[in-house]
Amino acid sequence: MKGTARLKLSRRQFLAGASALGGGGHASATTAAQITTMAPFEKLPPYGNNTLPAGVKPRLVPNVNGLTVNLLEAGTQGRPLALLLHGFPNLAYSWRRVMPAIADAGYYVVAPDCRGF
Repeated sequence: MKGTARLKLSRRQFLAGASALGGGGHASATTAAQITTMAPFEKLPPYGNNTLPAGVKPRLVPNVNGLTVNLLEAGTQGRPLALLLHGFPNLAYSWRRVMPAIADAGYYVVAPDCRGF
């Protein structure tokens, strides 16, 4: 086309510029309004329906990027962390039987429910 100038940008320069623009818009949107979840978790039955082994406790962590994340934990905080991640289509509940053994070996064990898988 006549009268239009083309910029000579490398793919790396284009992506760096695009990510800077996208990140700036996202940062201002998240600082403008804090997102919280308001769900009646106290009305839910206990996680695992009372099938968790002794020493494995469920915990809800509210407002992780606007979501409430469920996780299972065993052992004592302050010990070395063992983070157990599951794949699709499992849940943190899949790790319930191995968590006490890892905690007995001296670790603080955390298994979160990984959303989005």
